[in-house]
Amino acid sequence: MASVSPPLGKDPQSAVAIPGTSGKVPEQEWPSPARAWTCVGFLAFAHMINMFDAGLTGFLIELIKADFQATDFQMSLLTGVAPVLFYALIGLPMARLIDRYPRTIVMPIGSIFVGVFTVMCGLAQNFWHLFVGRMFVGSSATVNGPGFYSLLADYFPPHKLSRAIAGMQVGFVLGTALASVLGGLLVAAAIGWGTSEWFGLTIKPWHKVYLIGAIGAFVVALILWCIKEPDRREIALPVEGQKPKMLPVSDVMKELWARRGVYAPLFVALAIVSIEGTAIAQWRIPFLQRTYGWDVAMIGLWQGGTMLIFSLVGLPLGAWLTETLQKRYDDAPVRAVMVAWVCALPFAVASPLMPTGELSIILAGVSISFSMAAAVPQNTAIQVITPNRMRAQVTALYMFMFTVVGGLGPTILTLISGMLGGEAYLGPAMAIAVGVMMPVAIYIIYLGLRPYAREIAGRKEAGLI
Repeated sequence: MASVSPPLGKDPQSAVAIPGTSGKVPEQEWPSPARAWTCVGFLAFAHMINMFDAGLTGFLIELIKADFQATDFQMSLLTGVAPVLFYALIGLPMARLIDRYPRTIVMPIGSIFVGVFTVMCGLAQNFWHLFVGRMFVGSSATVNGPGFYSLLADYFPPHKLSRAIAGMQVGFVLGTALASVLGGLLVAAAIGWGTSEWFGLTIKPWHKVYLIGAIGAFVVALILWCIKEPDRREIALPVEGQKPKMLPVSDVMKELWARRGVYAPLFVALAIVSIEGTAIAQWRIPFLQRTYGWDVAMIGLWQGGTMLIFSLVGLPLGAWLTETLQKRYDDAPVRAVMVAWVCALPFAVASPLMPTGELSIILAGVSISFSMAAAVPQNTAIQVITPNRMRAQVTALYMFMFTVVGGLGPTILTLISGMLGGEAYLGPAMAIAVGVMMPVAIYIIYLGLRPYAREIAGRKEAGLI
């Protein structure tokens, strides 16, 4: 097994000997609360802008489909497969950059590339131009998740990390809500702008929406550049005072395999639940248009309002549930995920079967509230047990399950609706996807309770937590 350093616990003065080195982890004070929460604020703001830009595509599906005379299957490739196609190839290498170099340099560069390729989407002249643009946007954004969580784990001790993650996720909520409210209004307004010609390129209304959205990526780059890089924790002092080296990928994989009982349930359960979650998120707007006859402006106001309200309830609920369970269970983060998913299940199944759009969105909002509650302990669980020198890489692999495997969701949903009878059966297809996949994910996360508890108990016994 690879020699890796375990995470430090609450005691900022602790020093742990690391096998394979001549020294100890240097004694480190945690950053001041003011500095730490400033970082959370910057990350939340950046996350908000990222989610706003990402959420625009859902409102553009019907416009793009009409202009390119595409099918639902092609659009599922555009919204699901394209953004994650290169993730498998570059996600881990980008994460190694996060583990090795200053995160506040690597992340802004990634955001600049996101902006450049979003402009490419805004100039696309056919389906495959847009597919390639979306593909590179997704690959350039791979540094954000691993970088964000890596920063927070160096700013906050483990027992406070769930609060920090919940705070950062407020940006996710606000960005998604703004994408629904302002995105719907923006797209509705863009339809009235008409078509333009620019250097021989035909610029449709949806092109202009992408060009406006590209501005956000450059703003995110500036925000991330303003964050102060914290000292990395748990990095042992090597021989002769040389800088510590990052673990090779082979050692990271060996470590994951050696502790597969802890990591596998978290990874596999997330992958399964992300398939149905991504599918429904990408197809909800077309579903509301086709099933209830709503226009994009009405969808934006209703969906944005419910997302904002229910998600902002879910985030503190997730932090509270995790901290409450920590008083009794060593497996608290994993147990909190399981409880939240069980609560979300009936509302998620019922939502697409409702007779009115209002009821459908409200039930979806309740489900989202519990899903957001689960997101807090989900990410906390990984950060607490993963050593610093491999934290971004493990986070990248974890997000691979969510992003890449979840990217198959929109296509799988179209296949289910096709088997049921065609494009008019999106609602029943959504209910089936949730009703089948979510119980499987809940059972798998249940299998991870005991291994995770043993991991935490061992760390407590060693005085590391």
